[in-house]
Amino acid sequence: MIIVSSLALASIWGHIRLYNAIDKEVPNVVLRLVQPNIKQVDKWRPGNAGPIYRSMLELSAQKTKQTPQGLNSITHLIWPESALPFFMARSVEALKGIDKLLPDQTTLITGAMRYKPSKQVDKTPEKAIFNSLYVIDGKARITRTFDKKHLVPFGEYLPFQSLLEAIGLRQMVQVRGRFETGQQPRLVRLDNAPPFAPLICYEVVFPHEIIEQGPRPKWLLNLTNDAWYGVSTGPYQHFVQSRIRAIEQGLPMVRVANTGISGVIDPYGRVRQSLPLASKGILDTALPVAIGKTIYARYGKWLFWLVIGGAIGTILLIKRSTP
Repeated sequence: MIIVSSLALASIWGHIRLYNAIDKEVPNVVLRLVQPNIKQVDKWRPGNAGPIYRSMLELSAQKTKQTPQGLNSITHLIWPESALPFFMARSVEALKGIDKLLPDQTTLITGAMRYKPSKQVDKTPEKAIFNSLYVIDGKARITRTFDKKHLVPFGEYLPFQSLLEAIGLRQMVQVRGRFETGQQPRLVRLDNAPPFAPLICYEVVFPHEIIEQGPRPKWLLNLTNDAWYGVSTGPYQHFVQSRIRAIEQGLPMVRVANTGISGVIDPYGRVRQSLPLASKGILDTALPVAIGKTIYARYGKWLFWLVIGGAIGTILLIKRSTP
C-alpha cells in the first residue's frame, strides 16, 4: 500500500510539474545540429576523409524554409563526436574550408581527435591523443577545447595495454596506442551563449559526473557517434539516458549524434525536436532556458540512499508488526 501510494503521489507531482512548466528560450541563440549518418565501416576507411569533410561542409551550409539565409541565421553550428576522421586542428586546408564556411558571427562546436606532442624517447616524438571537443570562432580560430575524461574500456583504451597488445588485442577506435584522459573542468564558456557542460559519448550515462564543483552550467551538450550500435536499441537507450540527465539537473540537453538520435530536450525532459536514427540531416533550433536546481541537483546520491534506507526501514517495520 505504501509503495502504491508513493508511486501515485510521484505521478501526480510529475503531472503538476509539467502542467506548470515554463517554456522559455535563450534570446539571440540559434543552434544548427548536423547529423551526417556515416556508417562506422566507412568512417575510417582510407580515402574517405576528403569526401566526409566535404559532405560535412555541404550539409552545414544548407538553406531551409526555417532558415532561408542558411548559416547567416545560425549562431552555433554543432557537429558530432569525432566528426572528421583526421586531426582537424593540424590540417591547414581543413581550417581554411571551415573559415570559408562560417559567417563571422557563427561559432562551430565539434567533436575531434586532438593531437598533443609530449616527451621524446630516443629522439622519436611521442604523442598524446585525446577524444576532444573544439570551439571554433567565425575566423576558424580554436578558442576552447575539452578532452573526454571518462574513456570507454576496450573502445578508447586497453586495460593492461602492454599485456593485451602482446597477445594481439587492440581497442576498437582506429587510433594506434590509446586515448589519454582529459583534465579540464567540465565547463565550457562561450562568448555568445551561456556556458555548457560537455559530455562526449557515454559520459552522459554517469549522473554523478555531469556537474562538477564550481559555477553551474546553463545547458548540457552531448556529442556522440552511436554508429557502433547500427540500427538497434542502443541509440534509443543512449537518448533516454540523455533525457534522464536533463530531468535530474533541470538543464536543457542538446544531443548531436553521427547516426542519431540528435535532438533538443528541455529541462523537464520533453523532446522539443529530434532527427531519427539512421538519417542524414540538419536541425535548426532554439536553446531552452534552464530552470532552478532540482531536488536531485541539490542532494544527488544522498537522496538515492535516503530512498533505499526508507524502503529497508519500511520492510523491517512491516516484518516486525507481522505476527
